[in-house]
Amino acid sequence: MIRLSGVFATTVSGLILFGPETARAHAFSRSGMVESFLEGTVLPLTASTILLCLLPLGLLIGLGRKTNAPHSVLAALIGIVAAMPVAPATGPVAEPVAVLVGAVLAAFAALLPGAAKPVTMALALIGGFAAGLSALTGHAWGEVPPPIYPGLLLGGFILVGAAAGAVIRTREYVSEAAGKLAWRVGASWCGATALIYAAFEGRAYF
Repeated sequence: MIRLSGVFATTVSGLILFGPETARAHAFSRSGMVESFLEGTVLPLTASTILLCLLPLGLLIGLGRKTNAPHSVLAALIGIVAAMPVAPATGPVAEPVAVLVGAVLAAFAALLPGAAKPVTMALALIGGFAAGLSALTGHAWGEVPPPIYPGLLLGGFILVGAAAGAVIRTREYVSEAAGKLAWRVGASWCGATALIYAAFEGRAYF
């Protein structure tokens, strides 16, 4: 557990060291279809505001019942899709808000793991929606290359699914109690990171 905490502490330090910047629209290259698709796929894995929203969501899903995980992941993807037509009408404040949503998700994962299925699905829907807004805000309708959208969905699925799967496998093959406790500590570090990052990101808005 000490090693796991050290990893997350390093993550926190790294994010602060590289320094959050004022929120702004993600710049899409408008290259070929394959390039745009890959660009959308890696966005959730490289954009800090999206990562800090979806990673705690994956931990929350993984800490719940294994049979509920597919439905919660699907709810997150539905949230991302729902954000796509709405994002152009939102401002850059969507980015710090997404990080704050991630902090709330991390708090649920750390303090209330194994929440009821409707609660987890509702949180997954909100998390996916917030992440989708953060990814696409600042772009007018029709400005985002179409392949970005399926790529964004795939990237969100990979991030949430990998985080949830890592938690589930740890609980299965290491120890239910120890694995769950370790990942709850990890979720608390995610929440701390999200709050610190949101404090920097939100300076211009709050």
